[in-house]
Amino acid sequence: MLSQQEAQELALKHASSSVPVAIYTASTIEKPYGWIFFWDSKEFIETRQITAALADNGPILVNKFSRVVIRCDTSTRLEAWLRDYEVRLAMDPETARTLGQWPHKWFGAWRESHRGNDTYPQIREFVSPELVATYDKSRLREYLTTAQVAATTSRNSFPNPFTGKRSFGSLCWRTDGVWLWLDDLPDYIEQHDVALPDAMLSHIEGRGYRLPRPLDEESLKALEWPAG
Repeated sequence: MLSQQEAQELALKHASSSVPVAIYTASTIEKPYGWIFFWDSKEFIETRQITAALADNGPILVNKFSRVVIRCDTSTRLEAWLRDYEVRLAMDPETARTLGQWPHKWFGAWRESHRGNDTYPQIREFVSPELVATYDKSRLREYLTTAQVAATTSRNSFPNPFTGKRSFGSLCWRTDGVWLWLDDLPDYIEQHDVALPDAMLSHIEGRGYRLPRPLDEESLKALEWPAG
């Protein structure tokens, strides 16, 4: 297990900059799992000359048990970033791995709805009440249900992966130009705590939940579509 001094030295090694840097030792936050260090150029810390301040110097978290070092995104509020990190610490490791390693740019087609198709994941692998509790569900639903329709299919062809029941009506594949998903996804998020892959959620949040202009037909065809 790392001491605070060892963790601070590790943080400094990850505080990359073209100028000498230092830690604001008085501002360090201690957590049960480690420390969050704040840093800036050594010149700014010593002189408070605003021209010496660095721009991309998000806080650095060091986990004293695992020795994992993570730099916080400067565009994210520290409180929200730490809450997300702590939620993930409490998550089932296999679920966290599944969310972090999802390899595709489509999401929402399930093996339970397509028996025999092993290219689709099992929906229960993505259930994470702790993580979904942190979602901005109203903004997420609006984003996921108002994005451009890329294709329309029969809802009857996609039985509910939890109950096996079939419904009538249409079901749409929607896209934001990068990701592709079925528009019943918000129902599974809200009713069954199905979490989004890390990369998908980061993409949506990074856009500020704002949708881009619609794609043309050729661009829609070029998206990564699920096989089968």
